[in-house]
This record gives sequence, C-alpha cells and structure tokens, in this order.
Amino acid sequence: MTHTHALRRLDRLLRESTVVPCERDDRFVIFSDLHLGDGSSRDEFVHNTALFRSVLSEHYLQRRFKLVLNGDIEDLYKFPLRAVMEHCRDLYRLFDAFLRATALYKVVGNHDADLAARNASFHRLPLHPALRLRFAEQEIFVLHGHQAGFLPDRFNRLSGFLTRLGGPLGIRNGSVAYDEARKYRTEKRIYEFAKSHRIMAVIGHTHRPLFESLSRIDYLKFQIESLCRSYPTADAAGKTFLEQKIRAYQQDLQYTLTKDRKNGSRSSLYDSGRLVPCVFNSGCATGKRGITALEITAGNIALVFWFDPGRTTKYFNFNGYQPEPLGDTGFFRVPLKEDSLDYVSTRIKLLA
Repeated sequence: MTHTHALRRLDRLLRESTVVPCERDDRFVIFSDLHLGDGSSRDEFVHNTALFRSVLSEHYLQRRFKLVLNGDIEDLYKFPLRAVMEHCRDLYRLFDAFLRATALYKVVGNHDADLAARNASFHRLPLHPALRLRFAEQEIFVLHGHQAGFLPDRFNRLSGFLTRLGGPLGIRNGSVAYDEARKYRTEKRIYEFAKSHRIMAVIGHTHRPLFESLSRIDYLKFQIESLCRSYPTADAAGKTFLEQKIRAYQQDLQYTLTKDRKNGSRSSLYDSGRLVPCVFNSGCATGKRGITALEITAGNIALVFWFDPGRTTKYFNFNGYQPEPLGDTGFFRVPLKEDSLDYVSTRIKLLA
C-alpha cells in the first residue's frame, strides 16, 4: 500500500465512522490491544488479567465511564474465538455490564478483524470500523490504526495464518508493535491525516502510548528543556527542586533510550516544524509492568497507567506522580499526562 493509498483509506474510514454524540460531562475510558487469549503460554494478556478485571469493575464501572475497546481485543491471529471467550468469560460479563449500565463501543482491529464477518449473536458485542466522539466544540476520531499500515485487509487472514503457524515453530508474532520502522510510518501517516483534517485522532495498534503527538522520548526531552529554561530565574529552594526533577527526567530518558535503541534517535518527530498535538495512543494492556489507557472526563484528556507494585515501584516516587490506590486490591493508578480538550483543539486549529 502506498502512502497516498493509506491516506485515502483513512479518509474513507472517517466518513464511515460511527458518530457518537457526547455531552461535556460524559466519561470515556479507551483501551486498546488487550490481545485476549486462551490462558496458555502464548497468551500476552494473561499476566494482566487480574489487574484489568479490577480496573474495570472497581473503578470505571462504578464511576459510570463509557468503555471504548479500540481494536485487537481478541487475538484471533493466535487463538480460536471460542477458546478466547471460554477463558475470558468473566471479562465478557464485565463488558456486558458496561453495555447495560453506560455504553460500550468496540472498534475492530487487525487481530480481531474476523469478528466483523461472524454472526453478531455469537460474539454479542456491537462492532464499529471507527468512532467519531462528537462534543460541542471538539471531535475525536477513534480508530485502531492498522488502516494506515502496509497490508490491506485482504492479507489479514494470511497474517493470522502465518502467526498461528509460527507459534509451534518458535517464530515471533509479526505485529507492528515489534517493528520500530513500521510503527513510526503508521504513526506518521495518521499524524499527517489528523493534521490535514484538523482533528484529534486516538489510535492503538503500535502499543506505544502517545500524548499530543509526543512519544515518551519526545516528552522527556521537552520537559528537561523547559525545566532548564526555568532554572536561572528560580530561587534557591526552586533550584533544588528543579535539579531533582531534571535528574529524574534524565534518568528516565536514559532508561527509555537504552530500551528503545533502534528508534531512540528518531523517536516520533513526525514534523520538522511545530508539532501539532493531534495524535494520541492509549498504548496497550499487555505491558510487563502494567496497563495504559486514555481517559476523557469533564473536558480533559489524560494518559493513565495502572500497575501492580509487585512488578514495579517506579511510580511511587517519580517526577511528582501521586499514585492512587484502587481500594484494597493492591493495584494503583497514576495520571502520566493531562490536558484540556479546549486547549488541545485550539492548538490543532491554530498550528495545523
């Protein structure tokens, strides 16, 4: 698929999206890339099952959030749907609870694209190619993101077949999440599309959290530069505080660059000019340390991280983050980044 063809495909997807009228006080949480499996050793989600179930039932459902599942919820590249549904019965009951109590919107991804061809009664959950969350002043385009990739839909079944074949042979999953060059191209195409249409786009697919078009690397560099500019005019106490913040950001940047050696020098600078804050990515639910999500509440959008302190304690004393306990579950929530939708929309309008 050429670059031009990908942009045309995104344009068609925008026109075919389900429009969701929204009130300013509506609450949405967006998850993507659960990759639900059958509980076997090839199941990428299994280590986060208890965490995700608690997050849905003890936090979002009780606070009457509307749930958006943004693609690749079931991993049908690897597992039969019946096996996934049998293993994840408790989760599907929770999904049904959102349908009854608030709302649930399930967007099709590439790993679960076969659902669209199945009998709706077999799967139960309504499916959407993409969404347009339409507030009074903003419109948010929610799509999985594979539509901007290289392979068109007709190769989806072949990809699934090769992935299932690769398991017994020890071949790694061929997902874009493991290929930095493909990840960057996908994000860049969606960035160009969203910028040209002056809209916010929320994606999944690449498994990389993005906030206002900034990757973790970009964000850390921006924060370090901003703090360094503030340092000369700060008083003694302020300078001490800024030094601590800068060192913390530097450590995190070095860690992230080391972890992301292949793509660290480039990160996600899609634009040689002023970066337009039009692309957001909810990340994934298969992370080793926890789960990321996007929340839309009271005119704000936030990137949040849910984690088990048994796997990481990094966020208990890091860059001023204040983890919130999830009742007595032992799990915690951290807001990583947050901004006003009005502010984001204004910047898109004026900078695009």
